[in-house]
Amino acid sequence: MTKKNVKKDSLPNIEALADLAKIALTPSEMKQFQPQIQEVLDYFENLADLDSGTISDDGQSRKLDDIRDDANSIFESSDIMNLAKSKKDGFVKGPRIA
Repeated sequence: MTKKNVKKDSLPNIEALADLAKIALTPSEMKQFQPQIQEVLDYFENLADLDSGTISDDGQSRKLDDIRDDANSIFESSDIMNLAKSKKDGFVKGPRIA
């Protein structure tokens, strides 16, 4: 990952960021968000300076051997039906979605 050369004293272009986000900001909102955006950018700059050499590239935080074994549970349909709040014609009735 390459690091872009950004001047420390340069301020983020709030107008350009608002345009990219497709939001309209008033001048007072731009003034309000300027230090907040700068704070976020400073935080990401701190993250870029971290040593990530000890993190593996496989995306796994745990090895597959460390994961618990799933146990099959057998339920009787009558047990499930007794727990259901709403039933119709021998089926569990769920809430209407659309």
